[in-house]
Amino acid sequence: MRLTVIPLALALAPLVAAAQSRATIPAGRDFAHHETIQMGYHEASGYGFVELRPMVVAEQPEVRLAALYNFKGHAPAAAPEAVGLALQTVDAPDAFGAAKHIVFLLDDGSKVTTDSLIVVVDQSSGRRIETRSRKVLRRDFLRIVNSTRVTVRAGALEFALGDEQLEALRDFASRMNPATYAAALAATSARVQVPNFDLRRDFYEAREVTTPASPTLLPVMPAYPANVPRQPHRMAIRYVVDTTGHIDPSTFGAVDPADSGYAAALKTVIDRWEFSPAEKDGKHVRQIVRQLIDYAPTPGVR
Repeated sequence: MRLTVIPLALALAPLVAAAQSRATIPAGRDFAHHETIQMGYHEASGYGFVELRPMVVAEQPEVRLAALYNFKGHAPAAAPEAVGLALQTVDAPDAFGAAKHIVFLLDDGSKVTTDSLIVVVDQSSGRRIETRSRKVLRRDFLRIVNSTRVTVRAGALEFALGDEQLEALRDFASRMNPATYAAALAATSARVQVPNFDLRRDFYEAREVTTPASPTLLPVMPAYPANVPRQPHRMAIRYVVDTTGHIDPSTFGAVDPADSGYAAALKTVIDRWEFSPAEKDGKHVRQIVRQLIDYAPTPGVR
């Protein structure tokens, strides 16, 4: 009997390749998500940053996930060594329980566990926002974003990240590449300057413009979605009104992922929604709009 001896390096090659692919910075592309990523520079410290603003990842209680990394100077010279991750709960003081770590369960059976969490509670807005945060190494963060399925646990909290949420994290991660960061910065249309901060993103908030975007016609409503319960329903949506007074369809979405069925129906008619575009310093600018929509079945229509 002849035994074939396979070199250890050759036998391990597929595992090494898989691990390397999960630690790769995502390529810049048109990511399909509706979250807010902003880039900025803090004059006082001399550091720049990229921030994924808190995005809703679970309801009842409301949980938000945010991410941030910083670098010396106006632009990164290399990828960051670590990324700050944070979970926020809103008006849910017992949601985290005794959680000391955030655990990310990945689709390959592995997991990423943060070190002991830093806890901050803010009630200045009249709501109780509890934030638990910690940095994770870049390679571990990239393992998370390059997974196709991720479940998050923090004490009694457990939820899965949806496709759009993972895409938002990948978009954020893609800007770790200095070239992608530069391209993303060049593509931003909004520049907001506040004390000590110079912020860049793809749109302005209503409070940052001279004249906010406003509808010129009552919005056309679609037929009631066939794949959701036929009962009155209120949902929150968000979208960007461009400089021509139309909705940029790539930015349209529901705030709560559970409302995606309603949002898909609305998206079929938003090309007929018309606005006066926002203005800033005498020019039309892109502005994000957050809106509540009431859905009600038409009597006698099935």
